Amino acid sequence: MDSRLVNRLLAKLTIAFSCVLLVPLIAALLADREHIWIFIFTLITTSTIASLFNLFGSRRPRQRLRVREAIAVVGCGWLLVCLMGALPYLKVFPVFLLPVLLPHFLLTIFRPASVSGVA
Repeated sequence: MDSRLVNRLLAKLTIAFSCVLLVPLIAALLADREHIWIFIFTLITTSTIASLFNLFGSRRPRQRLRVREAIAVVGCGWLLVCLMGALPYLKVFPVFLLPVLLPHFLLTIFRPASVSGVA
């Protein structure tokens, strides 16, 4: 399996997710300036993850995507988007409440997957 190709594709997915995060950031700017730092933190975190994937990704412009790499991109992509989508919910609560709220945080990880109608 070509992990560099998988990293490059996951970097593109993460960049797309970071661009989508601009929508709630703009909504927070217009409506709720109190919690804007949550979306800024999430945007910075997802941009850092995207740059790390891009750093370890392939530099060749044309590569053949095989079934094994496609399955890895889809599986890792779903997990990555669910974890990144749960980041704003994690930053709402203080850190000392994390042991109490950990089960709720784990539920928020899998909520984006259930919105698609799969579960």
